[in-house]
Amino acid sequence: VPRGTNLSVEGVNGNVLVHEGCGAIYITGNNTDIKIVSPGAAVRAETNNGRIKVENAPGETELKTINGNIYARMRGGHLRAETTNGTVKVDLSDGETTSCDLTSLNGGITLCAVDSCELALEATTASGTVNATLPLEYAEGYPRRRKIIGTQGIGRTRATLYSRNGDINIARSEP
Repeated sequence: VPRGTNLSVEGVNGNVLVHEGCGAIYITGNNTDIKIVSPGAAVRAETNNGRIKVENAPGETELKTINGNIYARMRGGHLRAETTNGTVKVDLSDGETTSCDLTSLNGGITLCAVDSCELALEATTASGTVNATLPLEYAEGYPRRRKIIGTQGIGRTRATLYSRNGDINIARSEP
């Protein structure tokens, strides 16, 4: 397709791979793994049984799966990622993401951020632990085992993480 073209794809029992150059992307699938590389605009990807991977998303990104993991590297915009049975791993690689809402009901969550990322963080797990290796200022004075509320810098990027049955880890991005 020509560069910048918006895509809408529906898949059943097969995988979808979108390389860089496309505009906005909307993908739904059943038994479908989805991989999107360097989209040019908003992304919405949903699958019932499959994993979702998005690299270098610059804008509004919504990812949802029931039985699968979610991996996302953001360059900006807002991210909403939700899985029922799987893990969520997100890298805020340049500190330009405005917000991210991450949910895993039966799996862990890992959020990695660069030191320059100005986070306002709230991370909660019902059955697991919350760990942070970022230099956070804790709103409640100290981290608790199942909940952390804190900031890094002025807190320009709002991050809300929730897992019912899994651990949450907040760490520095790897180069």
